[in-house]
Amino acid sequence: MWLKLQLILFSVILITVLVVLAELDSSENIELARKDTACLKPSQVCLPSGVPCCYGSRCICNVPNTRCTCFENYKESLIGK
Repeated sequence: MWLKLQLILFSVILITVLVVLAELDSSENIELARKDTACLKPSQVCLPSGVPCCYGSRCICNVPNTRCTCFENYKESLIGK
């Protein structure tokens, strides 16, 4: 009986520790995801008044109110970002 109680107690403690560690990992992933969405990478669809393009790229539209794209500038294409 004592062994069963120890196994149950060990299982509860192990599950609690794993849950706490999983929550810490997920909060770090959420923070990284927020940083990634802070700007749009070149060649992604954008809005001139929306989320800015990364690396100093510009949001350029073909015709007003149509599909706009983050466009790499000449300097970035030389650097290879």
